[in-house]
Formats: sequence, C-alpha cells, structure tokens
Amino acid sequence: MIALALILALQETFEEAVKTPEGQIVLNDRAEKMAETLRKQAEKEAVADFFKKPLPDLRGGYKAYEADLKTIEPFLKDLREKLATEPAVNRQLKRFLEHEHGPGILYQLAIASKVRPKTVDFMKELGGYIVKGEDGYRVSEARIEELKPLADIIVRKIAAVDTIAKIIGEFKFRDLKLAEAAKDRLFISMILDGALKKETADEVEQIADVIADELDRAFPDGELPESKRKEVDAIFEKYERAKKSIKVLREPAHKLADQMRKTNDLDQTFAKFLREDWIVLGLASEMDVMAADPVKALEELITKAITKRDDGTFAVKDEQADEVSRSLATILRDFEKKQKELKAHVKEDYLLTPYGVFTIEEMIKTELASRKFDGEKAWREKHFENGKVRPGSEGEIEKFLKDVERIRKQ
Repeated sequence: MIALALILALQETFEEAVKTPEGQIVLNDRAEKMAETLRKQAEKEAVADFFKKPLPDLRGGYKAYEADLKTIEPFLKDLREKLATEPAVNRQLKRFLEHEHGPGILYQLAIASKVRPKTVDFMKELGGYIVKGEDGYRVSEARIEELKPLADIIVRKIAAVDTIAKIIGEFKFRDLKLAEAAKDRLFISMILDGALKKETADEVEQIADVIADELDRAFPDGELPESKRKEVDAIFEKYERAKKSIKVLREPAHKLADQMRKTNDLDQTFAKFLREDWIVLGLASEMDVMAADPVKALEELITKAITKRDDGTFAVKDEQADEVSRSLATILRDFEKKQKELKAHVKEDYLLTPYGVFTIEEMIKTELASRKFDGEKAWREKHFENGKVRPGSEGEIEKFLKDVERIRKQ
C-alpha cells in the first residue's frame, strides 16, 4: 500500500510538473530523444519493412538505364584506354571504370538525375517548399506565408498565358510551320520567355492586353516578313530544345502533381503549376538537366575532374586527386554493402545493378522522410500505462522531476 501511494504521489507530481513551462521544456527534450531513437530504429529496419509491400515494376526505368549505359560506353572506353598510369589515382580510376558495376555507379550517382530526373529530383530542387507527408505531398506549413504571394503571381501569369495562347492559336499564320507551332503552349512560352521570368506578372499581362494588335502589325495578312524570320528561327531553335527536355521532364513533374494532397487549395494550386510546361522547364534549368543527353552530362562531369595532357592521355587534375581517390576508395565498397543487403529480398538480377540498388535506396529514404515519429507519445507509452506509472519507470519519472526543478532554479 505504501509503495502504491508513493507511485500515485509521483504520478500526481509529474502531471502537475508537465503543466509548467519548465515541465514542457523537459518533456520536449524527452520527446526529441525518443523520436530520434524511433527514427534510428526505423532506419535499421527500413529495408525489411520496405519489402513487406509489393515492389513497383522498375523494368521500364532499367531499360532506359541500359540504353544510356550503351550510349556512354564509347566515351568511357576512350577514357579508360587513354588514362595515364601516374600518379596512382589514375590507375585507381581505371580499375573503377573497368569494374562490372563501375560505369553504372557513376551514371546513377552523377548523371541519371540530369538526363532522366525523377519525382525525387524535383523534390530536391524545390528545397523544402513541398514536403512528403503520410497523406501525400504538400506545401510545407513553414513556407505557406512565403509561398502565397508567389502562388498569386504565378496564377496571374498562367491566366495571361491562357489569353495569349488563345489569341495566337487562332491567328491565321500563312507560314504552315508557324501556324502549327502556334497551337502549342510550349511554343507560346518560348515567345514569352523573358516576360515569364520576371518576378511580377505585370509584363506578361501587358502583352496579353496588346497581343492581338501586335500580331496584326508584325504579321500583315498573316505573312511572316523576312525581317522577322531570323527572330522566329531563333525561337524555333529554343522550341526544339525545349520539346526534347519536356519529353523527359513531364512524367516526374506530373507524378509529383498527382501525388499532391487533394484536400488543400494551395497544394492543388502547386499541383497545377507542375503541369505547366514553362514552369517545369524553369525548374529543370535550375536542376541543370541535360535533356536526356547522357554523353553531354558525362563530358561535363569528367571535365571538372580530369584534364587532357599534351601527349593525348587523360589524368585526374592535381587539385582533385585527393577527393577522387577518397571517393573511389569508398564508393564501390558502399555499393556492394547495399547490394548484399538487398540480395535477401529480391530475386530479379536487374534490381541488384546500380540502377536497382540506388533506386530502391532512394524510395526507402523518401518513405522514411514521410514518416512522423511521435516522441512524446512513445515516451509516455514507455513509462505510463492507462495513465499510471509503469513498474520500473519510477526512476525515470523521478529524474524527470529533478530536471524540472533544476531548470526552475536556473
């Protein structure tokens, strides 16, 4: 009876303490530590938990991965054959590139996001503006006040583009190529490129107000004047490049849009933005996307770390040697460790390639990032049952109360 009375008194003292500012500080500290413990435990069990659900079919992505590896192989072959032997880092690089999975690891870690960006790459570029929750992607609550004015500006730009696209699309161009392109909003965005990049919507709205008259003046009777041909040809060059890029970018952008929460107006506004080609292209520009050109992306990467010598051989730049050597020493070992962990869960060989290993790793990370760990709830459940202190938890509650008293005295 005495022990029970002491426990009840301890429990009552605790409940009074957590109502105070000092008690909340200590409770928050316990909650944060418990949440971190839960997070670390989830990370340990992440792979096993991930495979408790059916794995999506990744073969389409794997075929694209294989095609890109074939495309860059001639470039890598030339590099391997011409790598210098001294200093040692060059031999280290050659061994890596000759490894069965070396080119695939290089592609997945440094090139794939540039030539075939995925939803997660858009998430990284959006830098915390859009976050993943358990009920889908959403605008970060911490950024709502910052994003509302931006959203209003973009909504105005889209409305102006709608007006301009309708007028241009209905204009009777005699040039057949121009007449066909005028029906495509992507082409319209190439014409409006400068105005769309402005921080306000004023300029594009002004264009919407005068576009009909401007078209009549610029293209009398629908004809393309010779004085305008060079300017129009330049727009067509941008348009062709944009079509190649958007073909790669639409799918991940639209996937992200489809997964935005349906219950919030601001979330759905941003989902609409991700379906606008010119907005997606703007994001891609920031992401340095190479429009599905893996050789170009590889060349750009290689030139940052490798130089061509006077004798025609290639060598790692002296200033990059230490960093390249350290990376090569760990990158293959890390891949093989991850590959070994997956072997217990997958049967298909393609899932054990760099494509499969790093794609599944990214999916697991995304899933973990979306989980919420309620540290306070877990801490309370650990030390209380039906509102009563659990046997064996008295010491923790006493320590909690001492910490409250210590903070109060400070």
